[in-house]
Amino acid sequence: MQRTTTYLPLTTLQKWFLDRWVWVNPNRWNIAFLLQTERPLNQEALYNTVRYLFDYHDGLRVRFIHIDEQWRALIDEPGGEVPLTWQDLSALSEQEQEQTIQSRAEALQESLSIAQGRLIHLIYFDLGEHRPGYLLWISHHLVADGFSYQIILQDFEQVYQRIERDQKVRLPAKTASLQEWTERLTKYVDSSAMRQEFENYWLRLPWDKLIPFPVDYPENRDRNTNGSEQSLSIELEVRETEALFARIRAFHTDIICTLLMGLVEAAKQWPELHILYVDVPDHGRSMFKNLNLLRTVGQIAIGRRYLLRVEQSADLREALRSIATQLSDAPNNAVGYDLFAYYSQNPQITATMQTLPLHDILLNYLGRQSGESRNHTSLFKPAHIPTGAIVDPREQRESTLRFTVLVTDNRLSIACQYSEALHKRSTIEQLLQRYKQTLQAFIAL
Repeated sequence: MQRTTTYLPLTTLQKWFLDRWVWVNPNRWNIAFLLQTERPLNQEALYNTVRYLFDYHDGLRVRFIHIDEQWRALIDEPGGEVPLTWQDLSALSEQEQEQTIQSRAEALQESLSIAQGRLIHLIYFDLGEHRPGYLLWISHHLVADGFSYQIILQDFEQVYQRIERDQKVRLPAKTASLQEWTERLTKYVDSSAMRQEFENYWLRLPWDKLIPFPVDYPENRDRNTNGSEQSLSIELEVRETEALFARIRAFHTDIICTLLMGLVEAAKQWPELHILYVDVPDHGRSMFKNLNLLRTVGQIAIGRRYLLRVEQSADLREALRSIATQLSDAPNNAVGYDLFAYYSQNPQITATMQTLPLHDILLNYLGRQSGESRNHTSLFKPAHIPTGAIVDPREQRESTLRFTVLVTDNRLSIACQYSEALHKRSTIEQLLQRYKQTLQAFIAL
């Protein structure tokens, strides 16, 4: 039977990935998680659960084709092949089981293919009767963003438990489709209001004052690869974390503004730096008040781009006020860069935006997580077996520094991913200590 498809425009991140970024291995840009089950899973119930989720969530059936010199996205009809493998490891020793899981995960990371439409695969590792198993999920990042996988994991647990008990599956009502989202973006980005935003805000930012972010080894800027990436982190105590959020409430601000203030203050260790170019990822689901996307699975995330002044004021109150003003001055939460660069139908606007530099810093706030992880449910808990690199080590990193911030067990942590080809470890240690000291000084105000 011939498979029918629905075409839809690419989202902003998909356009960036497929049209602008130069990849060594575009097939390996993945999201991967390995979960240990709290109890053995039933093979038939697992198969039917995966089938149900793929039929229910249109975004999981996306694939991409290159025709007429452009990429297009397709949504396949429900009822296709279920991308699930059941692997029996019950005859192996514990050490052999772990080694097999690692090797299978590494092979699966390398097996996805955009051209062949092979973008998601799951493996369940059966360790034997009465023993919890492991579920490995690997998908290409083009399919869905991190917010989507929170939805999927919650639905997975609910669907599996109902199917296992032979009960009718009832999930919450669907929210807007990917097609509705992309069509709304297409109309919105070329509206007269957005044209004014382009001319009155984005073109007037101090792009001419940007300098490349300072590094210890400037001769190595073209060696900023994923294989060279290292990570360091700092953490606030529980009482400091509680005090930080209390201070945020007292100043009538929010965590993003506060984190950006701390980052700008920390960056003062480079006196030549006057503008900090930061990308703050946003899940994108609150852009339009009358379009509900809270349960929509897909690659909807969008970047909020800020050019923040590095001012030499020693007063943290004034520093916070300055950051808050700059954020409020940015229309539409600063998502216009991505919209104009990748979504506008006006070639002049698109060309202008794509000549502007990419961000140096990425600041990703993941929110509060309880327990071991947000992936810990009554059916699953996070596993600690390595699953291999999600990106080809030869790929160029998309930013100079990447900060990942989250609150786990009431402790705020900030991890900085950097390239050892660009920065000394001691430089990043100093930066993180300044960051921590700034937040502690803010708490003490």
